[in-house]
Amino acid sequence: AQNALLKTLEEPKASKIIILISENCLLSTTTSRAQTVKFYLAKENTVIDFLKKEGVEHRKIQELVRLAAGRHGLVLEFLRNQDKIEKHQEDARKFLALFGETKPFNLFAFDILGKDLDRARERWQEFSEVGLRVLRDMLLKSLGLNEHVVYNLSEAEDKLLKNFSLFL
Repeated sequence: AQNALLKTLEEPKASKIIILISENCLLSTTTSRAQTVKFYLAKENTVIDFLKKEGVEHRKIQELVRLAAGRHGLVLEFLRNQDKIEKHQEDARKFLALFGETKPFNLFAFDILGKDLDRARERWQEFSEVGLRVLRDMLLKSLGLNEHVVYNLSEAEDKLLKNFSLFL
């Protein structure tokens, strides 16, 4: 697909701007014809200031800041849809449950990704991101850094932590 874009990238029509957004590696032939603009995570203070201006209560600000981890778009999603916060937490609980089991992949895929194959890739990305943050929380807890933990899943995490050791 990237090779198909090369002609367009090489000779764009006058006054046209083409924006390519990618989390994956682009071919060198594509990047050599483009200008890279990197987007960074928002600083915690910036997110807090924004949420204060929106009139969000202090307790909720702390939760949103932890869950969004600098991704201001996710903060906005959480503000618009409170159910998304619970879904995020539910994914964390599901990840812990699956992490502690040996479940065949087809059951895992059906349970987590669902029947909609078109949405499965996006759903996998969301779920694996939550999973990585859960693993990060477990590492932080094992180091005694509980104040930096995002998810409050202490019973399930503690049970799993007993089964794993930390090597530094």
